[in-house]
Amino acid sequence: MSHESRITVERSVVLVERNEQKWVPFAWMGLELPIREEWRPLKFSGGWCKGAVIVGNGDAPCFRLAWERVDTERFRADRWLSQCRKRRPLGGVGKGIPRPVGFEEALWEQGATTPTGSRSSWSGYHPESGAVVEVVIDPESEHGEADALMAGHVLPGLRAVLAGRSHRIAAFGASFQAPEGLQIARWRFLLGDAVVQLERPVTGEQLTLRQVYPATLAVSRRSLTEWVSGARIFPDRRRTSVIEAMAPCQVEVGGRLLNGCCRSVRRAYAFPLGRLRAVRGWAVGVLDPEADRLYLAEHEARGEPSRALAEAALSRMGPITGGTAGSR
Repeated sequence: MSHESRITVERSVVLVERNEQKWVPFAWMGLELPIREEWRPLKFSGGWCKGAVIVGNGDAPCFRLAWERVDTERFRADRWLSQCRKRRPLGGVGKGIPRPVGFEEALWEQGATTPTGSRSSWSGYHPESGAVVEVVIDPESEHGEADALMAGHVLPGLRAVLAGRSHRIAAFGASFQAPEGLQIARWRFLLGDAVVQLERPVTGEQLTLRQVYPATLAVSRRSLTEWVSGARIFPDRRRTSVIEAMAPCQVEVGGRLLNGCCRSVRRAYAFPLGRLRAVRGWAVGVLDPEADRLYLAEHEARGEPSRALAEAALSRMGPITGGTAGSR
């Protein structure tokens, strides 16, 4: 075999391996896009209106995803694109600008020179949700392969959700579904323990969702009743908690009826402020032996909490399932 033929074969093998790579969804703050199975969020910052997340593997970051939600009536997309071109280093305009569904304006620059090296970046505007999104590929990445992955697989799968709509949260192997009107307020990701706390901005009601895995190890250390009793992850030390009821329950998750338990609780300030801003909560927890996971959900409100809302959120939990490149 000649040297040129060997190079052609090696390139073909690389392309085949790349197409067979496993891809999983990453969803955060109303944005969703596919990432490679070995990639992980490395750093979160900001919130729903404005924020960023750095995604990479165990060795180095791969790209930075930043977003800002603007007033759609006042925002001028053409002026914004013009400002993007002016403030960025000079680089070549990429051919075949990736245009995810719903994004009308987009800018794709490749090989722009920066003090730390050359980098590529993509910017897009989603007019329906008012989301301005920027994806910057890390300068240390190999631009040929990184640009191809971003333009061919990651960016075409980018999706944005309107404010107030139900949206998915998927990171670190755990998938949740945020109900309408609730946004991510707090989060905590540990090894085998994923927690997100959702909040309704107007009323202040909270919904805390948690997955613990493997469940066999979790219940060997604490019983399911103890997990449900201490379901509150971000405690308010000023309030005291009184459990009012504890009972067994069953919740349908993924078409399967899982056994668990639920409890109601009342939290209030100490005397003489006992009735001031008191909250009540319903917590539900079940064991999923098939996925080997423990699912917990707690809804808190100043009025009457909704056990049905907690169970509905619980029924949408599960592990993240992957696929091959290009699949959705």
